Amino acid sequence: MIKLTKRKGFNFFRSYFDVYNELENDADKVAFIDALLERQFMGIKPTNLKGMAKFAYISQTNSIDSQVKGYEDKTKTFLNPTQGGSVGVITPPTAQVKEKVKVKEKVKEQTKELEIILEAEIIYFSFDDFWSLYPNKTNKAKAKESFNKIPKKDLETLEIHLNHFINNKPFKEYSYPHATTYLNQQRYKDELTTNNNNDGKQIISSEQHEQIIKIINSDGVRR
Repeated sequence: MIKLTKRKGFNFFRSYFDVYNELENDADKVAFIDALLERQFMGIKPTNLKGMAKFAYISQTNSIDSQVKGYEDKTKTFLNPTQGGSVGVITPPTAQVKEKVKVKEKVKEQTKELEIILEAEIIYFSFDDFWSLYPNKTNKAKAKESFNKIPKKDLETLEIHLNHFINNKPFKEYSYPHATTYLNQQRYKDELTTNNNNDGKQIISSEQHEQIIKIINSDGVRR
């Protein structure tokens, strides 16, 4: 017989969702959720996590352990006791498995719903925004195809680079390339330059570039 507590639930913190969402493959996501549920409901600390799932769990250990301790202190019920201690109920293994699957499916469903909500709230730099700004308006259809291939995580970099690219021509006779060329060659990832009053160039480092992005995020500008 496997002993389980009467614990009915726990607060699924936003930080849990954030690290879950950073995991790139489903195996790591499942391993992280499994470890989280086993710790919260059964008090079992994970010993076989590997790779990014292990890293994700370690990053949340303080919050997870604090929740477990808070529950134990409040209810005087100990999860996974080794000697003595008060336990909730004795449940057959089949019931344990069913409950675990049920909770896991509920968490997965809620996580998907949260992902949809967050995605809907983000306003990304769109192709219409790009086309309205880009100086060389040649072959709009091809340009749109190229734009749609850009990962959403790069749209912020594109928006910032484009504004500098437009406002800082390398020299007076410079002709802007076709939009498809600019996008396909990922020129929006080139170092930014700013002309000064002495006709020289001031290079904006990658660190300064990242700082610009952080400032935009903190001010609530679209991503």
